Amino acid sequence: MKLEYPALSKRLQMVVDLVPEKEGIKLAEIGCDHAYCSIYLAKKRLVKTALAMDVRKGPLQAAQENISRFSAGAYVNTRLSDGFEKLLPGEADAAMLAGMGGDLMIKLISRHFEMCEKAGDKELACKYLILQPQTHIGDVRAFLRENGYEIKAEEMCIDAGKYYTAFMAEKNVMVLEKNVTASEKGITASEKNVVASEKNMIALEKKHEKEAAVKNNTENEVLDQYIFDTYGKILVENCNPILLEYLKKEQGQLENILKKLENSNSKESSAYAETLEKWALNEKTQKKFKKV
Repeated sequence: MKLEYPALSKRLQMVVDLVPEKEGIKLAEIGCDHAYCSIYLAKKRLVKTALAMDVRKGPLQAAQENISRFSAGAYVNTRLSDGFEKLLPGEADAAMLAGMGGDLMIKLISRHFEMCEKAGDKELACKYLILQPQTHIGDVRAFLRENGYEIKAEEMCIDAGKYYTAFMAEKNVMVLEKNVTASEKGITASEKNVVASEKNMIALEKKHEKEAAVKNNTENEVLDQYIFDTYGKILVENCNPILLEYLKKEQGQLENILKKLENSNSKESSAYAETLEKWALNEKTQKKFKKV
């Protein structure tokens, strides 16, 4: 019996389930490999169209064969591309990056932002980012936060004995008033200077407010942010059982490392200090589960 769409692993199923339920979503799958996610989403009408992109010709050929195999050619196209390079600004509402290192992920998304800025509007960047980093997960979360994206959904799963995390982030769009020409408003040159001066004053006040807010941050608030970047705010606040299992396993591993370092008289080493810091962060995160 011919399948209508690919059967996905637990990891990939977790990823596709994070695609926002919005009508007319145009997806770009960066590093598509065999394009299973694009085909699955398009065939189930969970996205309007999908563009499967990869830097390597081999995976892209496999993707094209799968698109033909599942009769998805009307909805899924392929494109040879290094990351977002061949994606036109505004061509996709959502981008999916899964199964790559978090450091590479940050690099590719940063290039996407730069391309949109060069095109004249950073707002052309994808509104939704569906990400499943294999490494540097905390760095990816921090990067999103610092670039105006809010993680709206987050999940964990265990697939073939390995722990995986994925999340969907949405761009925080500031609503800007439509620019009106000076002639339409009848603004004189002197009035425009006053407006510009007022804007500068407001910007300066906001800067001072921001600086004051940073100074007023308590140690607990800073620690909470570090915990949420490292393990995921939504996962922690929802007492995700897979995260808790992961924390306990990680705690045991860190304690074994600390014992080995103690036995080798390495308590003064940087490795011991770093491991102890990770253990303390893990312990504080588990305490948050107990408070809920």
